[in-house]
Amino acid sequence: MLKHTHFWFWSTAIIILILGFIVYDPDTTLDVNVRDTYYVIAHSHLTVITAVFYFISGLPYFIFKLLKCRPYRVFTVIHLAVMVGGFIAYYIISFIIRAMATKNEFPIFDNTAERLNTLAILSFFLVVLVQPLFLVNILIGTFRKQQPNTTKR
Repeated sequence: MLKHTHFWFWSTAIIILILGFIVYDPDTTLDVNVRDTYYVIAHSHLTVITAVFYFISGLPYFIFKLLKCRPYRVFTVIHLAVMVGGFIAYYIISFIIRAMATKNEFPIFDNTAERLNTLAILSFFLVVLVQPLFLVNILIGTFRKQQPNTTKR
């Protein structure tokens, strides 16, 4: 599993692009309220940014595999679990929130969008919190000794 860590990140990036452009309506937006300012991000832009981020996250693991460097295994597992597992959890929870949403006669009482925005913000902060661990793992992998060349006979 950890020999192909880059594959997990790149597969997740492709799945994000598929879900973002085919399954979801690309005209939807994410509204983030910070004090008296609303930040509105188009779902299509968020999809592309997230997919590129996952692709870039897998790139160091691919380079380590080519150079036969060894990143720290525990940090790699944590990074992979939070990033890929968090993505899966985000989409499962968002599907549940949308399924539980009911059509109200009074849209002011419908808090489905607020729940989805809160979920998106919490997911974003979880991903941001794991990035220092990723950077430490890259540094460890860069300065750690290379794997010995073992050939199977």
